Amino acid sequence: MPRPWGCRVVSGEGIRRCVVCHAPLEGERYARTSFCSNRCRKIDLARWLNEEYRIREEGENATESGEEASGFGQGDER
Repeated sequence: MPRPWGCRVVSGEGIRRCVVCHAPLEGERYARTSFCSNRCRKIDLARWLNEEYRIREEGENATESGEEASGFGQGDER
């Protein structure tokens, strides 16, 4: 099951993870980013530009929009 967008911490571990490949983000180098590399940053940008991510409007629930409860659309294969 895919993680919701922006999920950075695996419960119980307390380790921040890259939002694309889920690699651990440890140390000061990653203090202000959600990505482990420029590659993952570009992959995330491409997903936004290809409209793979969607921000729900107020009052809209997952079943009305045809999305799973995770927040990803039907065509998401992560």
